[in-house]
Amino acid sequence: MKLSTSLLEKLDPRTKIVSFLSVILCMVLTPITRIRDFGLYFLLILAIGFCSKITPRQILKKVCILIPFVLFIAMFVPFLKEGNVCGSLKIINWKFDITYEGVWTFLNIIVKSTLSVFLLVIASSTTTFPDFLKGLDMLRIPRLLVMLMSFMYRYIFVLIDEARRLMRARSLT
Repeated sequence: MKLSTSLLEKLDPRTKIVSFLSVILCMVLTPITRIRDFGLYFLLILAIGFCSKITPRQILKKVCILIPFVLFIAMFVPFLKEGNVCGSLKIINWKFDITYEGVWTFLNIIVKSTLSVFLLVIASSTTTFPDFLKGLDMLRIPRLLVMLMSFMYRYIFVLIDEARRLMRARSLT
């Protein structure tokens, strides 16, 4: 990973952890009906992204990997949430009702998770994982949790390497 000398990379990891989680908490607690606030959150994330000196292409590349998972989870909500029916969808013999509450919940999930993913991508691009762990340790997060995360980080590469070797062996047979 190429480290530039951006303002965000120079910040203490504790500061980044607390500030990014605070922004995410504010976004999660904001009702979806306050559209203007989400516009301001988006502008804040753009400003943070500009200060990080990460190219928009790098950010979008990582975000586009994560957003389909959110869409897959959220796409069933308009059909499952009970409330006032605004439309229906008929597939073969099944009828699915779309509710206003389900649509608002769908928008709530999509908007908040997309903005949170953007913020987390910026945070992960400007903080190395060892610095992140050191910041968690200095914030007095339980030592066992920090140790588990460090073991996970250390051994994930061993597992990936082993999976590559198994795939290579399978292709040779």
